[in-house]
Amino acid sequence: MRMRLSAFGPMLLAALITIGAGCAATEPTPVEQGMPVPGTQTPETEANGSAAGTQLEGTPAENDAPEAPIDLEAASVKTFIVTGSSFSFDVKEMRVKKGDKVRIVFKNAEGFHDWVVDEFNARSAKLQAGGTETVEFTADKSGTFEYYCSVGQHRANGMKGNLIVE
Repeated sequence: MRMRLSAFGPMLLAALITIGAGCAATEPTPVEQGMPVPGTQTPETEANGSAAGTQLEGTPAENDAPEAPIDLEAASVKTFIVTGSSFSFDVKEMRVKKGDKVRIVFKNAEGFHDWVVDEFNARSAKLQAGGTETVEFTADKSGTFEYYCSVGQHRANGMKGNLIVE
């Protein structure tokens, strides 16, 4: 008993078409969804994958002003720990880049002192021995700026240093 495959051919073909049509209806293809197919971008397709003239949710329109690039180096925080003692700071020079956020952790080891840099309107409180305070500012000017202790004659006696902003 030998069956002829050709007799089942039309039925098999009809079954496959029916099954295939059912699958296609449940999941639209990327093209049907308006999405590009990888490797098929055309000049009309933008770099973000959307068709020209359309806007994906959460992305800026073409005529929106672009955001300014973030300069990570300029946005960095430079931290210095400065200890004040009898008429001196242990850090005599600090170097930062213009645009850096500067954080000074001022520790008073002995006596009564503060830490001041006039050009950035930055100053700590006047602290007794053992006191600590953090001062933060943005170095938005280039140049060499003197920092000092404003107590009595401490600055004149050498309690100063330089902040260099490049």
